[in-house]
Amino acid sequence: MKNKNLIKMPALYRVLDATTNRGREAIRVIEDVVRFICNDGTITAQLKSVRHEFTALTNEFSREERLKYRATEDDVGTSIQAKGEYFRQSLNEVLAANFSRFQESLRSLEEFAKMAWPNVSINMEHLRYLSYTLEKDVFARMSDVERQGMRQERLARLRSILLYVAVDASCGVTQFRELLNAGVGMIQLRDEQASDSALLALARKWQVVVNNEFESRSRPLMIMNRRADLALLADFDGVHLNDDDLSVHEVRTFVGNEMIVGQSGRVPDSEDLSGGSNGVVRSDADYYLTPDATVQVSDTSAGPEEEAAVIFTGCVDAASGIPTTLPAGRRLFLKLDSTGANLAQALAEVQKSLVDRRFTSLENKE
Repeated sequence: MKNKNLIKMPALYRVLDATTNRGREAIRVIEDVVRFICNDGTITAQLKSVRHEFTALTNEFSREERLKYRATEDDVGTSIQAKGEYFRQSLNEVLAANFSRFQESLRSLEEFAKMAWPNVSINMEHLRYLSYTLEKDVFARMSDVERQGMRQERLARLRSILLYVAVDASCGVTQFRELLNAGVGMIQLRDEQASDSALLALARKWQVVVNNEFESRSRPLMIMNRRADLALLADFDGVHLNDDDLSVHEVRTFVGNEMIVGQSGRVPDSEDLSGGSNGVVRSDADYYLTPDATVQVSDTSAGPEEEAAVIFTGCVDAASGIPTTLPAGRRLFLKLDSTGANLAQALAEVQKSLVDRRFTSLENKE
């Protein structure tokens, strides 16, 4: 039964009006993120249903009365600003803020509705509980989207790299920085003699340099040789496998799809990529290292061109000489056991040579 005295309170309608607006705005923001960024039709439909139910419930509060007593210019709260209110570091923060705003609105309306609209209060409570489940689902979906975005960003960087270098644990921070400044786009930490703790400590020092001195889209890709566990602990971009290691498919079950996985050995041909008797493609690495300079780049095209694996050729020690010729479109891999005084300059010259060759190749195609 409605309390007629309460229903006539102007202040009550100001509360209902402000809280209704706050809740509708918040659920719309959440829906927009899921619809346009997560591209998830199922959760979008659920959020839309919640929004419509919320609207139907708040329509029980007379819109005419709410507008009649609305006094935004007299609201003492509009001039109060919380710290960080106008700054969000990520979409997750946008979602968290608006889920909190929506749930707080539901709770407030639930309590005020108890005084005059008990049935609305009951349904507001139901929506609040439902919003907790939706919050969990939305953040899980957002996590999937972020991982996929990370993979696409890493693959884009991989396809732009012409020079890939592997070094051992003797490569300190100073030498590491020289390699990056020379134009090395991808660097692999490869040392099977060093201890796990030494490798991890060095990898983390490298990461400090990369995080502090390079913008996200220009950062070199960091690859750990054979040790997927250390790659994860060091927050590297990928792991490199030998042909006698676990399969790429098996390693991905451990590191996730967002991490780049490379492989040494024979590049699979079109017959390999079509799948075996069980229809599963095992050689699904993102890039390959091969000593065979005659292998065709197109041999790794398992699908659209943008999904083709990248091939690096010239798996040699720098001491034996840096190759000066490579097939057009090919990328260079160098294994360095030590860093000489003039190595950075030599690598810079190789990088320039590779870039010039790529541009020349593109111009010839046009």
